[in-house]
Amino acid sequence: MAGEILFTVDVNGDQAKTARAIASVEGIRSWWTDQCEGDGSEGGTLKPAFPVAPMPFELRVDAADDSTVKWTSTGGFPPHWAGSEITWQVTPNPEGEGMLVNFKHAGFPTDEGIGMVAYTWGQLMTSLKQYVESGTAAPLFTS
Repeated sequence: MAGEILFTVDVNGDQAKTARAIASVEGIRSWWTDQCEGDGSEGGTLKPAFPVAPMPFELRVDAADDSTVKWTSTGGFPPHWAGSEITWQVTPNPEGEGMLVNFKHAGFPTDEGIGMVAYTWGQLMTSLKQYVESGTAAPLFTS
């Protein structure tokens, strides 16, 4: 397997609110893409879609509670995400108020495209933080 992408971001919000923003369809529509369907609960499938993508991503929800959200890419698009896993850990910030969101995207079949994926996730961490802290929806991708 190829490399992995790691981010940690501090968020001034409570654990349940932060986890809901990551795991729920409504939350995803507020910071990632305004086009998302599916079921964000454990065992469900999320289908975020993007204006320039020919089809939605398919993310199987392997965990969805206040401390851990985990998805596995099960669809055929994008091909460089095939079988990769995205894990979010939401824990109290030991050095201050709010939460730490530890993000990991791993299991890429190759390193092809991983730089662009990392860049995009970096932008999305800021978008997630702004949404949780302000309550104002401003997804990075809009139709």
